[in-house]
Amino acid sequence: MSGKGTKSSVDLSDLAQLQTSIFDQVSDAIIITNLDGDIVFWNKQTEILTQVTKEEALGKSIFDTVVPRVGAEMGLEIVEEFNNTGHWKGEITFQRRDGTIFTASITSTLLRDESGEPIGIIGLGRDVTEVKRTEAALNEYSEELKRRNEELENFAYIASHDLREPLRMVTNYLMLLEKRYKGKVLDEKAYEYIHFAVDGANRMSRLIDDLLEYSRVKRVGRPTESVDMGQVLEQVLGSLRVSLDGAVALVTHDSLPTITADSIQMHQLLQNLISNAVKYRRGENPRVHVSAELKGPEWVFSVQDNGIGIPEDQYERIFKMFQRLHTQDEYPGTGIGLAIAKKIVERHGGHIWVQSELGCGSTFYFSIPIDETGMHS
Repeated sequence: MSGKGTKSSVDLSDLAQLQTSIFDQVSDAIIITNLDGDIVFWNKQTEILTQVTKEEALGKSIFDTVVPRVGAEMGLEIVEEFNNTGHWKGEITFQRRDGTIFTASITSTLLRDESGEPIGIIGLGRDVTEVKRTEAALNEYSEELKRRNEELENFAYIASHDLREPLRMVTNYLMLLEKRYKGKVLDEKAYEYIHFAVDGANRMSRLIDDLLEYSRVKRVGRPTESVDMGQVLEQVLGSLRVSLDGAVALVTHDSLPTITADSIQMHQLLQNLISNAVKYRRGENPRVHVSAELKGPEWVFSVQDNGIGIPEDQYERIFKMFQRLHTQDEYPGTGIGLAIAKKIVERHGGHIWVQSELGCGSTFYFSIPIDETGMHS
């Protein structure tokens, strides 16, 4: 901001007069100075933001008109960076004439003539006070939501963990009671009551186990491990061998890719979907097919079965905690498996959904984005 004042003032004044009507219509504040810092243009929006009229500003030094309103330290910092680089961009706190404060987003740069010589400086400003308030409120809400989620997950883990031991004791004593007095003085009704109690305790134990699994799935942080989904599927089939053989189920698959994911959670995800496909079977032997297709920036996996199907109006409900479409007698379970699957997929940046027809089977889809390096095979 030095030298060449006379030539700059004439050129910029002519430019300002020609463009005043246009610049007064824009939503940004616009200030133009010569290289000495004398103001030669001050549009309507600048008047509104600063509460300083054009007549009061024109011809005055930017150091007297604007810099004092952003604070001496910030003003000197802006001037120093501008002299070093020829531009400045950032946010500043500005005080209006009436003393009120607003946050302005500012961009300043050199104006040059046709030969490339600097002739002045133009600054564009916009009031972003409400934007910053909204951002701050959203950040605060996000942090509060994150804290509450962590508290909920910790509570689920602690509560489930603490319930395991007394429940195990109840189950063991009920089983001992059933064993010791079998065939003795107790009548059939007593045995029926014991059976109901043991069954209820076992179901609660499974529910606690599932709650613990759900609480262990973290909501934040994308995994960075290279995972061969073909190998994961083979491991899952090994884990489910007994139930698959018992149901005479056939699981087939296409070639599956290597993705960036959490291998343990991918194992849990496929195991939940395949075991569900086998559980909710019709009269015929279960048939399950697993495949994957690269669609744009993500892999879309599918687990297709020939089971009982799902009503269309229940597609969203089945992914919620404890939501079951059938009684325990029809299909035992806790109603958490698909909620865990949804949480795993969302933790990986994907989404999960289902397509189905009653009596004709279901296909569960889930997407896993490829990583920044575009890993896929």
